[in-house]
Amino acid sequence: MHKLLLVGPTGSGKTHRLQHLAAAHAADPAATTWAIDPHAELVGADRRTDFDGAAQMLADALALIDERTGRSEEHIPTAAEPRVLILIDDADDLMARHEPTCGQLHRLATTGRRAAVHTALTAQSTTLQAWRLAELRDHYLNPATAEHLPRRHSGDED
Repeated sequence: MHKLLLVGPTGSGKTHRLQHLAAAHAADPAATTWAIDPHAELVGADRRTDFDGAAQMLADALALIDERTGRSEEHIPTAAEPRVLILIDDADDLMARHEPTCGQLHRLATTGRRAAVHTALTAQSTTLQAWRLAELRDHYLNPATAEHLPRRHSGDED
C-alpha cells in the first residue's frame, strides 16, 4: 500500500481502521508510523502530532523523500532506515484549516513510493471544496486507493 483513503461519516470506523494499520505496521522492524492525529486517538504511532504540527511533520517526510531518492532509484527499507507510514485522521479538515498541507500531501502522493514513505488518510468529504487541489483528490480518490465506509459500526470510534 503506497496510499490509502478511507471515506465515511462520523462513526463509520475510519479511525479504528487507522489504528489497525498502525498495529500491523508496528510488527515490522523495518517500519515506523507517524500520525497526524487531531483527537489523540491513534495509539502506537512512533511519532505523533496534531494539526498545528502537521506542516512540519509533512515537511520532514518530504525532506526524507528528497534524501532517499537522492541516494538511490528506490529505497529498500531496513531497521536503520525504515518504511514510513503517515496516518492522517480527518485529512479533509486538515486541508481546510491548513491550506499549505494540500501541496505537501500532493507531493507525498506523487513521490513517496520510491522513498518508502506511504500515507493513509481518513476523510468525511471528497468534494473539491474540502480537498482544495483536484490533483491531490484524484490521486487518492480512485478504486485502487479509496475505500468508502458508509455505515456506522457500533462500538467503533471514528
